[in-house]
Amino acid sequence: MDRARSISIHTATHLKYLIGVLAALHALGGFGVMILRHVRGELMSRILESIGLALIVVFIIQITILEFIPF
Repeated sequence: MDRARSISIHTATHLKYLIGVLAALHALGGFGVMILRHVRGELMSRILESIGLALIVVFIIQITILEFIPF
């Protein structure tokens, strides 16, 4: 594979979007594990998990807009 084709694959495809979504899901999982290990209260755990989920949803919406809606 030549250099031009390699650059095309890494910049023109939706690979960046997929990596962003996977990184967001990985972060959500890590945050969930930290909550399970360090937070004792059931209510506080649910609140923190909800906040983490909301932040990840906002992040995924942002990268979806940036990737698929042309400016």
